[in-house]
Amino acid sequence: MRYNKNNDIHLNSNKPMLIKTTLILLLTCFQISMAQTTKDSLSIIEVLKKDYEAFGSYDIEKHRSYLTNDYILIENGEIWNLNQEIDYLKKHKNSKTKRVDAFTISDVKIFDNIAYVVYNLYSTKTNEGTIKKFHWLESTVFRKVNGNWKIALIHSTKISKKEE
Repeated sequence: MRYNKNNDIHLNSNKPMLIKTTLILLLTCFQISMAQTTKDSLSIIEVLKKDYEAFGSYDIEKHRSYLTNDYILIENGEIWNLNQEIDYLKKHKNSKTKRVDAFTISDVKIFDNIAYVVYNLYSTKTNEGTIKKFHWLESTVFRKVNGNWKIALIHSTKISKKEE
């Protein structure tokens, strides 16, 4: 306690220090949260790109490693599960077609262990000198499984040339 010249009692206050400490803690937590979100966003995009590389090279095991067990693909009005997609890859495994993909990411949102990405996918397929270009608008849902981001669902809409 201390007294002023009027003999009023004032308690020593640590309010400024408490406010400063609280602000520092809040800012630190915010920075840690933002750093984790950035790290997760980069991991999610890397999984997306690596999965498309595996799919494009017909690497079933690698492709499967990026997917959840209950993975679903929705494309061209059809719903495929993982087994249907693997059957497709097996059927085309000996294809001479080379695929190169490019992505334009529009949005990445993360909510705890669930995330989604919205993007344009541009693919160029080359087979014995014939080049075909494709464009899809896609959204992909990710789920964190045992600390790793995996693809749970892809929804794909093919954009025709006249729509571009």
